[in-house]
Amino acid sequence: MKIRSRAFKVGIMAAGTAFTKLAGILSAVILARCLSTTDYSTYRQVLLAYGTVAPFMAFGLPRALYYFLPGEEKRAGGVLLENLVPLSVMGFVFMVGLWCGGADLLAGWFNNPGLASALVIFAPYALFMLPQGAFTACMMARDRVQHVAVFRPVSKLVMVAAVIGIAMLLGGAEGAIIGAVVGTGLVGLPTIWLMFHVCRGGAWNFSLGGIKKQIFYGIPLGLSAMVGTIAGNTDKLLVSSMGAPEQFAVYVNGAMQLPLVGIVTGSVIAVLLPDMAKHYKAGEKDEAIEIWKRAAVKCGFVLIPVGIFLAAMSSDIMALLFSERYRESGVPFLFYALILPLRSISFSTPLLASGKTKLLLTESTGNLLLNAVLSYYAIKIYGVYAAAAVTLLTSYVWASCVNSYLICKVYGTSPLNLIPVRKLLTAFVVSLAGLVVVLVIKSLDLTTIYKVLFGACMYAFIIIIAYLKLEVFPKRHFTKNMFKIFR
Repeated sequence: MKIRSRAFKVGIMAAGTAFTKLAGILSAVILARCLSTTDYSTYRQVLLAYGTVAPFMAFGLPRALYYFLPGEEKRAGGVLLENLVPLSVMGFVFMVGLWCGGADLLAGWFNNPGLASALVIFAPYALFMLPQGAFTACMMARDRVQHVAVFRPVSKLVMVAAVIGIAMLLGGAEGAIIGAVVGTGLVGLPTIWLMFHVCRGGAWNFSLGGIKKQIFYGIPLGLSAMVGTIAGNTDKLLVSSMGAPEQFAVYVNGAMQLPLVGIVTGSVIAVLLPDMAKHYKAGEKDEAIEIWKRAAVKCGFVLIPVGIFLAAMSSDIMALLFSERYRESGVPFLFYALILPLRSISFSTPLLASGKTKLLLTESTGNLLLNAVLSYYAIKIYGVYAAAAVTLLTSYVWASCVNSYLICKVYGTSPLNLIPVRKLLTAFVVSLAGLVVVLVIKSLDLTTIYKVLFGACMYAFIIIIAYLKLEVFPKRHFTKNMFKIFR
């Protein structure tokens, strides 16, 4: 059955992304409690190493299927093979590279001698995982959203269960890594079968020329993804290489973005981006910017109060999730939580709608270089937690200022007309009022779990009452409008 509703597709993608990230957080929470700090650090460094190089190895090929596969009936299977073959080859190259000395090089870079043996065990992971990266694009290109809705959560559960189960059975970082490889292998076969199944019919022949077309199409996408991934992991990479493994374990728990960002901003932008692009192409730039501003306000009314609450309760939340051993993870988590309000303004969307994607790559590269240089010296002078502060600083000063300048230049508008400051300031003031109550609760002699739960309930109550009073959303049909607010 094919599902063509855009809103439904967006909901499916948002839910799948949220579930995947939540499952990843759950896995980290359990492993942080079961493994020693050193073993946990090794496991997270292995995943960081793979996550950093994966976009480079993928060449942007999974996203190329969005272009080459839709509407292809004569040789859909051949197009799929032209995508999966180079992905499998790169996975094999990664595996052999780790076995032939790459593991020792990475272990030296990450300042963790025990990482080398872990990476040797981990090597087959890329061979299984890289081809699976094409799954979502393949399903969406063939209009099989229901496959994504069912299979992504199930496959993620299998992988998480394998990691946790084998880690508990064998113990140590090696157990968790073996679990990751086994889980990915178990999911790999049904993933490949499903992709072949939806592409059945027509010829299965593939050619070197077809592979080259997809690679050349995907390289710019892969470069952009690689720069974005490295920029997002700059602080973690530097902390890993400049600090002790135990310091990295504490830091990496707090240096995370919550799934809420993808749910809120991702869903809204996916729905509105086509309309913005239509207005831009029609020369109606002001209308496109107004659509974007309305989306920023709606996102801001959620992300601003959430970010402030998480920052206020950062150390308690980290202790509740990862145990008291990782209470200091609240320091980087505080800085990352304060980035949430900025995420309500998706600066990349207007540039995507205008087709000026090269500007995004330029901005991301500049942000990467600035963040890397400042983080390096900040860590040397102030310690590892300074990297999170630099990430917060560059997010607000560089990313927001440069992107605002680029958007104003492309759309011919002024900075004063770009950001809906008054409405976003309303959410900020309301959040500060709720923050007073949270700080009072934080000072009470309560256990950590009661502080977090009681603080969250009181804070949410204050925010909702204030929003009703200010008519952020209508008082009538409150429940109905809460579901409609992001439509």
